[in-house]
Amino acid sequence: MKVLLAAPRGFCAGVVRALETLDTLLARQSAPIFVNHEIVHNPHLVEQYRERGVVFSDDLDAIPEGGTLVVSAHGAAPSLFIEARRRNLRVVDSTCPLVTKVHNEVRHHSARPGHHVLLIGHGDHVEVVGSFGYAQGACTIISDIEAARSFQPKAGVRYACAMQTTLSVADIGDILSALRGKIPDLLEPAKSDICYATTNRQNAVANMAGRCDAVLIIGGANSSNSRRLVEMAERAGCPRTHFVSRGAMIDPRDFAGVSVLGISSGASTPEPFIEEALEVLSAHFEISVEELGGEIEDQHYKVPPLGRDS
Repeated sequence: MKVLLAAPRGFCAGVVRALETLDTLLARQSAPIFVNHEIVHNPHLVEQYRERGVVFSDDLDAIPEGGTLVVSAHGAAPSLFIEARRRNLRVVDSTCPLVTKVHNEVRHHSARPGHHVLLIGHGDHVEVVGSFGYAQGACTIISDIEAARSFQPKAGVRYACAMQTTLSVADIGDILSALRGKIPDLLEPAKSDICYATTNRQNAVANMAGRCDAVLIIGGANSSNSRRLVEMAERAGCPRTHFVSRGAMIDPRDFAGVSVLGISSGASTPEPFIEEALEVLSAHFEISVEELGGEIEDQHYKVPPLGRDS
């Protein structure tokens, strides 16, 4: 079996920043440290942090007054920050800067008289819930192509759009095309809201999938960017696509008869999970591994201000 490793894959700069933030706090103060939602969408990483004394919760009432709250990479609505200040919590904001860009777009356009924001994304995703919270005026979530096609703009209203950072590049193209057909003067971001890492990983899978008998994507089941990689492999014509949360969980029988297997991982998946898959495969097949070329990512975000020491 030949194994092709997509590049880039795994952690993006926003995830690295969020994890570095949490690691730095754990080194400086005693547990518990609280995180709204999950620091990133990877159940195994979340469990590892639980074992180190991190508490993941959407309920601020569960945090004792004066406690430390880390805002996850997905961001949060302004109401969370207001309530946290009211409860005298130490807030460390590890929202990905690219998500913050979307927050600023929603806030800016929705505050302008006569403007209406179309927020493209999955309405139940924590990132979209947070971004929606920044709307100071009219804002509508466009969840898919059907919603875009059925949306009816009103005369005399100026429309602007912003979008979830982890969406499929192909889906965004279709949705924007439908909206532009209805709203010729639609205000769009000067630079795409889709995260560069999301785009790079999707392109890498698309370029790889056509060479493969099967593709394995490793990532959390609740990870939007990981699920988009599965869709990208299927769109690219790969006959078999498998999705697991870590490499140790693969079933070698799923890959019987596969001559060329492509592997990639979502932006919240650590590289050791890829190595686990290679170990399982090498125990059952004679494999050769080829690292494919791809976009070089050298982006790095500084850890946010950590506030008072404890």
